Amino acid sequence: MIDNVLHVLIVLLLPPLLLGVINKTKAVFGGRQGPPLWQPYLDVWRLVNKGTVQSTATTWLFRFGPVVSLVTPLAAAMLIPLGSSTAPFGFAGDLLLFAYVFALGRFFLVLAALDTGSAFEGMGAAREVTFACFAEPALFFCLLVLAKTTGSLQMVQLFGGSVFSVSGIAMAPLLLVLSSIFLL
Repeated sequence: MIDNVLHVLIVLLLPPLLLGVINKTKAVFGGRQGPPLWQPYLDVWRLVNKGTVQSTATTWLFRFGPVVSLVTPLAAAMLIPLGSSTAPFGFAGDLLLFAYVFALGRFFLVLAALDTGSAFEGMGAAREVTFACFAEPALFFCLLVLAKTTGSLQMVQLFGGSVFSVSGIAMAPLLLVLSSIFLL
């Protein structure tokens, strides 16, 4: 139980810190001081307290799309084990759910953009779908290589310690998967 609570807290609280580290590192390499590490937390706080502007032409899809786009990565994160603990949700074949839960979020994001009826949102939706045509198959094939290496379709076994203790010929596909995910 305490592992699950810790898992949820890590998933919710650490991504803005990672974004802050990335922004600070980019600024240092650019010869600037850059924003403080906690700037993404301040930005999230500001955006949460901000009001919404909605067109009268939109339907429930416009309001529902961002909610689904927020919930789906959180649901996917609950399938991945962190550290030595198991994932809060896991079952045989959860690799497929992990791959397609992102597709569900992207689908509702595109529907919400198209619901506005504006050409600019249509161009944004087309760009998002084009990116998905390249990113989702690459992610799916990387996960399938991991599944073939471990012999399991369960995320706990894919990202557990057994994958990295494999020696010999299996290291080449793992290095290719690592570089592919980094580029993705």
